[in-house]
Amino acid sequence: MADDLKIDFGSTESCNAYLMSKFDDLLTGINNLYGKALMDELILRLEKTIAQFHKDLKTLIAEIQSPEAKQSMRSANSVTPEPAQEETHQDQ
Repeated sequence: MADDLKIDFGSTESCNAYLMSKFDDLLTGINNLYGKALMDELILRLEKTIAQFHKDLKTLIAEIQSPEAKQSMRSANSVTPEPAQEETHQDQ
């Protein structure tokens, strides 16, 4: 378990080795015919999910850092909220 703490998540090879070791543990009881195909499909889907996440995150960061977004945030912070209107209650 000490090896699990030394994973370099910045390295594709290190991440793949980590995932492979975890999948091997999970797939021990599964038929060899399906185990390999299942593991390959899981890794492919994980890689696609991670790639899409990184793409979305980069887009979000770029949008936040854009001059338009900064100006919009400044404008939103400078607007003072309108005071809540009090309801008038009439005594009958």
